[in-house]
Amino acid sequence: MGQKFPSTPPQDGDDESQSPGTNSRSLLATDIFGNTRRILVDTDRAIYVDVLHDSSGGTGFANTINSYSETLVPFNTETTILTYIVPDGQTLSILGVVSWGDTDGEFLIKVNGITKGGGRNTAATPVFFGDYRSAPIVANAEDTITITANHYNPSSRTMKANLLGGVS
Repeated sequence: MGQKFPSTPPQDGDDESQSPGTNSRSLLATDIFGNTRRILVDTDRAIYVDVLHDSSGGTGFANTINSYSETLVPFNTETTILTYIVPDGQTLSILGVVSWGDTDGEFLIKVNGITKGGGRNTAATPVFFGDYRSAPIVANAEDTITITANHYNPSSRTMKANLLGGVS
């Protein structure tokens, strides 16, 4: 660990449009987003991976969203705090949700009213990080995504959320 990614000129088979040969210094691999990645190997067959170079910001999507909203949520009442409608002709892959508020709460992620995920925050973990990068929640054109919040503090509290996703 900590070694710098080696800078080597292309060898036979290093062209991404060609399959690597038996003497190649690299392999081709596809990540979870369908992007082709170059994996270099040295003479001892150790593998080096360039995990920092990604023109999509690490999401695998050319177009991303980060939608934020906050709402005053009454005691013991599930309340929509964020709504996002997928644009016509597009598909949204929900990669993450970040939620927090003025009190502990439960957060649900819904697509067309059907719960697809969620979590809660507590005093010990004041921010809920819902990481769906390895298995995105998919919503199609004109689907409505909502994030709801509920809490049991005896007064209304402000609850907040960010919806993070990739659009294709």
